[in-house]
Amino acid sequence: MRVNLQYYYVVLTVILNFACQIYTHADTNSASESIDYPNDQLEIKKLKSIEVFKSLFEQGDFQQLTNKTQEYLLGYESEDSDFDAVTYFAAVSHYHVGNHRAAHNLLNSFNTKYPNSNYLESAQFYSASNLIKLHWWRAGILALNDFIQHFPDSTHLADAFYDRASADYFFKDYNSCLNFIIKIEKNNDDPHLDIRTKLLKGYALRELDRLAESEGAFLIAKNKARLIKSSQSIAKSLLNLIVVSSEQGRWRDSSSYYYIFMNDFKDSIYAINAAAAGIEMMQQMDKENEAMKIFEEILFSISLNNNVKNLNDALLKYSTFVQKRYGTSTILVQLGNFLGRCEGPSFVREALVLAQLDILEKHNSTNDQEIEVYYREITYEFNFESLSIQALLKLASHFKSKDLSLASKLYREVLDRGSSRHESEAIFGMAKIQSLSNDQAELKSSILGFRKIVEIFGDLKLQEESVSELNKLLEDYKNLSESDEILMSSSELIALVGKPRRVVSRRILRN
Repeated sequence: MRVNLQYYYVVLTVILNFACQIYTHADTNSASESIDYPNDQLEIKKLKSIEVFKSLFEQGDFQQLTNKTQEYLLGYESEDSDFDAVTYFAAVSHYHVGNHRAAHNLLNSFNTKYPNSNYLESAQFYSASNLIKLHWWRAGILALNDFIQHFPDSTHLADAFYDRASADYFFKDYNSCLNFIIKIEKNNDDPHLDIRTKLLKGYALRELDRLAESEGAFLIAKNKARLIKSSQSIAKSLLNLIVVSSEQGRWRDSSSYYYIFMNDFKDSIYAINAAAAGIEMMQQMDKENEAMKIFEEILFSISLNNNVKNLNDALLKYSTFVQKRYGTSTILVQLGNFLGRCEGPSFVREALVLAQLDILEKHNSTNDQEIEVYYREITYEFNFESLSIQALLKLASHFKSKDLSLASKLYREVLDRGSSRHESEAIFGMAKIQSLSNDQAELKSSILGFRKIVEIFGDLKLQEESVSELNKLLEDYKNLSESDEILMSSSELIALVGKPRRVVSRRILRN
């Protein structure tokens, strides 16, 4: 809810500012306001605006483009001849700055209102690609397939192939992913896309256990990243090179990549992961103490810019290594010591507590009472608003069978943050809770949630259970088979999901 309210406040502020400007100039310009400007002057002004939009787009100044198109949208009517161009540039600007829900709604509006626009081809690409950015994988694949079929000569084809390959990687169809990568390599001339493609190729080859080829792909990605001086891509490539060479037992090569990383990219957001990835390799080379020291140094210097998931992954790798080598009690004591020394951001404390909890659940699962105490302590120690989404989902999953009210609160907190990456898990959790109710509105909301999982997200882990839950609901409550939540088409469902949650709730509860 906080995210939606913030969005409305921003829009309201812009509208009020616009109104104030009109009011301020009302007296001084009253005479001029009575004059009707010739239509050709208005058309010239509009054309100049479109040229400004094109220029900002070509410069990659998408934040400024967002601001300019918003001003235009507030000042002109949707019947204007060039309103399709304004809507298109507004949608694209939101896409590039990461406002994917806003982009989704604008692109939906564009595709409905302007089927004959000159911008239709590009809008259809961005519409399909945006579904992938929202992690609506199933819907995204269908839209991308449709785009590739209808626009085989599009300038967006390489990007469409990349999104399609990414979706196949998500669905673990690694051979299909590699086939699309071959098509990208034939159609692409963008160096940035080239690097992303080589990284994706490395990931897919690694999953197929083609480790030498995977290493080659990551090495090419690193070299290409150096050519365009993309430090983040170099660091990501080196991290993967540390991992994949170590998996082949080539400790010296792995250590070479490791030391290059630590010399040049120790401040990178991937540093904690590189430090964790190098521990086993360094142990093989009798340098375990050095690796442990580097890991701790990076852990206690983590900044607010670091990625919470990266930290959780690194701590999992570190904890697994120490637990296997020295035992459960040792790693629990070690993590406890880290907690005592932690003076960094709160998410570091959270990650350390969750790492302890993971160890207990995996290696001391018979002690349910101690585990329950850990969960309760987390809810007491941390404010929900300060917890990461990963922590919220872990807590919600635990309390789903023990405290439905608390679990619902946690899932709603996740949904209110608007994180597309984790939305499917929260929607599934809420749908499971709502399916236990006898209230018709709750049951309809549950149906809608399970349909989203199956038809939009396509999450492999959750899809089978969602289908089973849907069938069970319709068997137990036959009257729901005629409800709008069941009868609405997939396209209507996709359009509805893009709306703010309060709109969806009103739509569900209207019957």
